[in-house]
Amino acid sequence: MQYTHFLNNMSLNVKIIPKGWRKGQFVDCIDLSSLKKIKGLKKSEYKSDGKYLILDQGQDFISGYTDDEKFVNKKYPAILFGDHTRIIKFIDFPFVAGADGTKIFQSKKEVNPKFLYYSLINLDIPNTGYNRHFKLVKESKILLPPFLEQNKIAEILSSVDEEIEKVGQEIKKTEEFKRGLMAELLTKGIGHKKFKKTKLGMMPEDWEVVKLQNSGVDLIDGDRGANYPKQDEFYATEYCLFLSNKNIKNDRFVFEECMFITKEKDGLLRKGKLQRNDIVLTTRGTVGNVAYYNDSVPYENIRINSGMLILRHGKKLDSLFLYKLLSSQIMKQKYKDMGSGSAQPQLPIGSINNINIPLIPLDEQKKIAKIISDIDSKIDVNKQIKNKLAELKRGLLQDLLSGKRRINMNANIKNELAKRAIIRAQSGLYFLLDVVLPHIQGSTDAAYSRSAYILLSFNTELVLSAFFILGSKKTLEQDIIKDLIVASKLHNLESLFSKIPKKFRFDIQNITKKKVGEFEQYDIKISNAVITIEDFTDVRYDFKKSALRSLDQNEGQMLKNATTILVNLCTKMISNYISFSTTKHP
Repeated sequence: MQYTHFLNNMSLNVKIIPKGWRKGQFVDCIDLSSLKKIKGLKKSEYKSDGKYLILDQGQDFISGYTDDEKFVNKKYPAILFGDHTRIIKFIDFPFVAGADGTKIFQSKKEVNPKFLYYSLINLDIPNTGYNRHFKLVKESKILLPPFLEQNKIAEILSSVDEEIEKVGQEIKKTEEFKRGLMAELLTKGIGHKKFKKTKLGMMPEDWEVVKLQNSGVDLIDGDRGANYPKQDEFYATEYCLFLSNKNIKNDRFVFEECMFITKEKDGLLRKGKLQRNDIVLTTRGTVGNVAYYNDSVPYENIRINSGMLILRHGKKLDSLFLYKLLSSQIMKQKYKDMGSGSAQPQLPIGSINNINIPLIPLDEQKKIAKIISDIDSKIDVNKQIKNKLAELKRGLLQDLLSGKRRINMNANIKNELAKRAIIRAQSGLYFLLDVVLPHIQGSTDAAYSRSAYILLSFNTELVLSAFFILGSKKTLEQDIIKDLIVASKLHNLESLFSKIPKKFRFDIQNITKKKVGEFEQYDIKISNAVITIEDFTDVRYDFKKSALRSLDQNEGQMLKNATTILVNLCTKMISNYISFSTTKHP
């Protein structure tokens, strides 16, 4: 069905071709001499390290390494297309091609290579199984704007890719840090000086090593008897969610595809029903995935299937700590070792019961779980940002490559600076919202509130800086930044706002500076709401004040409300920032 739809649309049914653009076949944009068969390296010859990178049609950008110079391709930039996998890669360095199924080509001189790369991505070639797909690429049609506009479109899309890559690298670094920290915390704990030798290595003297079955954890499997639901007893919506392995991915619940059973059927099943703070472990097929049934899960009635286990924490283990332990790399390796050696991997309940785990004092468990949860929150925030950037890219691909949005060739520098400012502001505000503010309850201690106010003020200034840049009449980057520094007057938001042209103030209607005791604040009117922001310089140097900031029982909620409003403003700006450098066309 998808293939037929693609064939029907290969003619590029565009109602209006923008002025100066033309329609052409993709193959006519390729330097055909570059399509000749390149001598590739067999997968058996890949190395884990080497002088040259190997690129093939696999999912990972880099597939391996080699030192063999005779295979090196020095004709770049080039585009790699996986004939079987439909994987697309842009290459701008010397490389070695993998063997079978790798199509590599260059664009003609009159076509920007990066523009052609994004046009290929936008074709969305359908999957026809393990067949050759490049014939579909060659037969497809694309729109070609003038060369200079191709360059600008490629620059805009590349800048979004760069931001996605930066956030991805931050996620990777944080995940690596988390793995190392967890290994440290689960063997050395917090603040211990005396250690002993155990079955799990050196550990603090007051820790024990016990088998899981002796830790107070209950292992509960699902009901596998005569009342186990048949295929025709599942519904799209009903009383009780019946889990499948699709509902547990990356150590969390995923509810994109759900099946339910009736209340009557649920009543016939004896065991396998979740209680809050239970942990679910997959034990058949894809083994070792875990999920935590805390209060954030929206379903009250959930049952596991026959390929899962429930772990109920008992009195000796904190439920969040147990979840973090079971999802750690240390435990993942144990699951892998237990599940190997059979056609369908599975984790027998007896083997799980015999796993040795550290039994740590309860208060220390909670501290460890809190530390890991804070890191997980940072990772989640960055993943949300990455997903939003990916959504932005998908929209831009459609709009820019169809001519729905046209490039204003004179606005690129301002747009790039503004885009960087607004994306960084959103990232900082998400961190504030999801990592810092959860610690603030009512009148909090000064350390948390000071950090929150500094982050909020700094990122508000970034938002205003983006507005100022977009409204600047200067065209050179150094001139725009110079004016911005003068306008902000040492982080004065009222002064900065007054220098922003009215048409570029967007949803912010007014900013007024005021004094509360010895402290300076700003009231910012955004749409129908008013938020209060502390002065950045004032809060950083509040130790100079003889008085203390008055505490407010609603401080945490006020900070959360202000941050949420600014996050929404950033999201709106990111979704529409390109409109300041493009013109929409119907």
